[in-house]
Amino acid sequence: MKDIQKEEYDLRELKRKDVSSRNDIYTEDMTSEDVRNETEVRDSREEEAFAEVNRFEDLMELVGTGGRWNITIIILSTLCSFVSPFQLISYQFLGATPDHWCHIAPLVEANWTHQQILDFAIPHSSKDNTTEQRASCLMYDHNYTLAAHLGYHQTMNNLHLFSNGQADTVACKSRDFNHSQYESTVVTQWDLVCERRALYSTTQAVTQIGKLVGSFIFGFVIETLGRRTSVLLSGALTMVTGFLISLSPSITFYIVMRGVITAVASGYYMGCLILSLEISSPKQRTYVGAFMSAPWALGYMILPGIAYLIRPWQWLQTAFTFPTFLFIIYICMLPESPRWLMTQGRHTEALRILTWAAAVNGNKLPPDTVVLAAMKKITEVSIWSSPGVTILSFPHEFPTVTAFPGEYLLSDAHCNN
Repeated sequence: MKDIQKEEYDLRELKRKDVSSRNDIYTEDMTSEDVRNETEVRDSREEEAFAEVNRFEDLMELVGTGGRWNITIIILSTLCSFVSPFQLISYQFLGATPDHWCHIAPLVEANWTHQQILDFAIPHSSKDNTTEQRASCLMYDHNYTLAAHLGYHQTMNNLHLFSNGQADTVACKSRDFNHSQYESTVVTQWDLVCERRALYSTTQAVTQIGKLVGSFIFGFVIETLGRRTSVLLSGALTMVTGFLISLSPSITFYIVMRGVITAVASGYYMGCLILSLEISSPKQRTYVGAFMSAPWALGYMILPGIAYLIRPWQWLQTAFTFPTFLFIIYICMLPESPRWLMTQGRHTEALRILTWAAAVNGNKLPPDTVVLAAMKKITEVSIWSSPGVTILSFPHEFPTVTAFPGEYLLSDAHCNN
């Protein structure tokens, strides 16, 4: 009897364990299926979200446009804006013009003082002699060899030997300068006054010509080589050209180099500005453009202080060039524009930068395959329309973006997208 009861008990236990085991397997299967379903739903949602990414701006919104990464890059870019006026408007300080008067060799060789030469040889700037201002380019037509022989005091006591009433004036070919005002400038070194004043005006005109030419050249260079490469190239050329200017052997060489340096210096400003605008949202670009102008104004205000402390123009030019050494930090810290990388088909490099930016901003991008697919879809669009940027599309090629800072900023100022 006991054996029968034991067999029945064992049979019930066996059935219970079998049912429990089948329930556990069913539960495990359901759990795995739920996980797969949840993963598929999440991936589906990410794909749906990226299905709406049709522009680079949409992609940047997912990465973040106001995060720590964007702010850091924009602040780094302000260095380009800060140093830009050092070369663009430095000609005003390098070519400062002190008081000057005709150089009269016999009197200078006879050790006459500047004041003695002025009293005897240089007429007043006004015909009625009502002002103390002396003429800068005229002198009396005297016998200065005789005056040097007699000496200052005897000459002044015997003025009748040199003129009978009204003395004639003549133009002079060289000048002396008041070096107590400016120790050394481009004007004093090459005598850029009077009949040579046109050469000084040329140093100003060539600056504007260089800026114009540089804007066109670097407009293409920035699009061909990239924003980061153009900034580094422009900075290196500016540094080399700046030091060559300080060693100028002639006014002709100086004028040519002034045109070259303003041309190459326009490249780093354009590159940094475009990069800063491209990593910002359309609504932020107006504020970013205005923010980039503030360091330029700061550099402009610092220029007079530097010129006051450093008087010889060669050393002053060196001081204006030295800040370009700071561009060395761009080698390690300034990224390439993800937008430009996408237009060149370099999606993997763009993905690496966007992943870095999202991580710094505290955001997480979908799997790489999803992001790369979105990039491919964006770059396959035949014609792009982006605020402030002129887009040209060529058959079987990636779109080419040509943008200039002025046009870019003005267009974005009216954009509310």
